[in-house]
Amino acid sequence: MGIKLITIGATSYSFIKEGVEEYEKRLRKYFKFELVAIPDVKNRGKLNPIDLKAEEAILINKQTKATDTLILLDERGKEFDSINFARFLQ
Repeated sequence: MGIKLITIGATSYSFIKEGVEEYEKRLRKYFKFELVAIPDVKNRGKLNPIDLKAEEAILINKQTKATDTLILLDERGKEFDSINFARFLQ
């Protein structure tokens, strides 16, 4: 099993970069891990939220295969602690 973390756009928050680096270090002990940073959608400011999400979905789908399991991370989504997230992944 491998994990591919796909991000859209760059972040200027150092704590996010540090968090990703820390979990990448931890995950590599158990899984193949790949970090893919997709550039922001061009003209994103001119798109309405629905069209922007559709464009981002196209970019994400280019990085995945039909047999992949896709898990979207969102601040409004279901919360897991580390142990329960590990169980979810199993």
